[in-house]
Amino acid sequence: MPLASPLENLAAQLFREGYAFAETVVSKPLQAALGTDAAGQMLSAMRDTYALGRQTGDEALEQGWQRMRLASHGELARVAGLVVQVDGRAADIEDRLASLEDLVRAQHALVVRQAEQLEALMQLVGPRADAVSGPVSRSARPTRKPAP
Repeated sequence: MPLASPLENLAAQLFREGYAFAETVVSKPLQAALGTDAAGQMLSAMRDTYALGRQTGDEALEQGWQRMRLASHGELARVAGLVVQVDGRAADIEDRLASLEDLVRAQHALVVRQAEQLEALMQLVGPRADAVSGPVSRSARPTRKPAP
């Protein structure tokens, strides 16, 4: 261990002197005062006050918990079961929606293909139909006879 510098030695000496002074001025009179009956009675009264305050606080806290009417373990378990059921039903609905979306996409693709095929057929038949019967309006639609 290296030797301490003169400044460190001085600091250590000042600390020891300050500690000794504090012990004589504060600690010894305090210890003497604490050894008296009055100090013992004061500490006992402080302990009793603390214990009473703690007991009162615990009782108030217990009453607060009772007034809050928190759910019991059984009620929480029942609610958790309901949440699981709702989650299962939501998953079923999501699956059904996904299958419906797939079906709608497939139907849409089929309609698009049929429209393209019809357009191609109209392009093939269109000039022949014009040559046979004259111009035909594409917006013309066949009329239905009313049901008897």
